[in-house]
Amino acid sequence: MKGLKWASGALQRTVQGVAAVLFSLQVLPSIRYQNNSEMARVLAENIRQTILNESSLYNSPDAEGNTLLLILDRRDDPVTPLLHQASHTFLSMPDTLKTCSTYTLHTVCPCFTHYSKTKLY
Repeated sequence: MKGLKWASGALQRTVQGVAAVLFSLQVLPSIRYQNNSEMARVLAENIRQTILNESSLYNSPDAEGNTLLLILDRRDDPVTPLLHQASHTFLSMPDTLKTCSTYTLHTVCPCFTHYSKTKLY
């Protein structure tokens, strides 16, 4: 993705991947997308066009149902930065609980008494 527009190769590959999943599951979804995202709109329109062009691939008479394909823009995701920050916090915690001297690892926390001294080779 370049700036706020799809790179042509990325868009085509994404459309092919989503369409392949829909065809293999034999579902004809209602497609909804985030209104304020041009990238989501372009993706939704391309998927819809691919489904219309390849509609002969649907064998099942009940393929059209109550399935919804919801396309959201990840740039508006408020949770991902918080998860990223939390994972770094938890990954750095073990480093503060151990010390290393002359090829022996000593844990500072008493809850790890089973692993309190480990030889490093």
